[in-house]
Amino acid sequence: MLPDRFSRIYPLRKWMLAHSTDKVRDDPRTRPCISKVVLPCVIGIETSSSFYSLPLALRTRRTLQAPCLPRKSLFNSLESGALSGHTPLMVEVKGRIAPSPTGDLHLGHAFAFLVAWWNARSQGGKIVLRIEDIDGVRVHSSYIKSILYDLQWLGISWDGPPIIQSMRKQTLVNAAFEILELEKAYPCVCSRRDLSRDAAQLLSNNPSENNVSSAPQQGVREIPYPGTCKDKFLDVKSAEKHSRAEAGIRLKTPEGWVEFNDLNYGVQKIDVKNQVGDFLILRRNKTPAYQLAIVVDDQMDQVTEVVRGRDLIDSTARQILVAEAFNYSIPAYLHLPLICDQDGKRLAKRDDALSLERLRSQGVTKEAIVAWAARSAGQVTPGEEISASKVLQSYQRTLLPREDIILPENSFSLFE
Repeated sequence: MLPDRFSRIYPLRKWMLAHSTDKVRDDPRTRPCISKVVLPCVIGIETSSSFYSLPLALRTRRTLQAPCLPRKSLFNSLESGALSGHTPLMVEVKGRIAPSPTGDLHLGHAFAFLVAWWNARSQGGKIVLRIEDIDGVRVHSSYIKSILYDLQWLGISWDGPPIIQSMRKQTLVNAAFEILELEKAYPCVCSRRDLSRDAAQLLSNNPSENNVSSAPQQGVREIPYPGTCKDKFLDVKSAEKHSRAEAGIRLKTPEGWVEFNDLNYGVQKIDVKNQVGDFLILRRNKTPAYQLAIVVDDQMDQVTEVVRGRDLIDSTARQILVAEAFNYSIPAYLHLPLICDQDGKRLAKRDDALSLERLRSQGVTKEAIVAWAARSAGQVTPGEEISASKVLQSYQRTLLPREDIILPENSFSLFE
């Protein structure tokens, strides 16, 4: 049986119990609710009990026009036969490209964005371009223009106008307070200085804590938040009044493993509670934290798949927890190997010598860069130069590598 909550609000209840796709197509009461669904389509259902092996349409709120089922409830319904006999539905694939205007795009960006574009377009899907400019300290508007130019130069297209993340700032802030009202988060007045002091004390008392996982973006080690402010304040206003300091908001992180199936690296299990503890979703200056902003944005943009570097695998687990707090649908995740220098360090925007602008000024063609990206992605490419659209014709996700790609000391040799 379907859960009562789902039966009451789900307009396709009759169809879900009737075991016939024909009735969906013929019933005028349900037709508007499946206007975006392509019938009949089949998506293979694995025998694993993992939620992520279910058809995407069965776990996507925006397509079914109703809040999605909890993972266990949905899978139990499927196993019990409540959903058996139906042809699974396929929703429209929508990927995203989300650069930050904090520097020029480089070869690492070209690789990741091209693969994201190939992966979505090869499935007949759409691409959202979102400029993630929430981090106002490092953001420069001049980079937005260069980002748009570089993407078009590479042959990457997108659907609809670019989305500017900062235009949604208040919506993102409101989302953090919504989780707070649901009692799934709490106010926190701890400053970076407070946390650094606590971390130093923890390391001095327990040197083994120095082995905690590192933050992928910064390359520094993270110490789990000790829960100093948990259950201490009723709300943000009272926290700021009593502490005479600005308050942020932290998500209450549950115990146990967060598991998801990465489309390239397979099943991932991450203990977020042990790794970072309760993490910020709203900074003390009332700026939305990355882990919150990206989840809410993806939901608003109806993103169904996220393609990005493997350095964000740990962040994926945190983002799943944020999505679960809202009861959002969870996209498919595909992480890619990193493009690294000869020392094995991930390329950063400070590596100006490998920026697309610099390479272009040195006479490197876009076709040469696309061909390099395709070869690095395991795709078979004829010749030394090729267009992005040409690679798309033969793109296969199963050929993607897992090992990081190390560039030679003279990177220009790649294009000679």
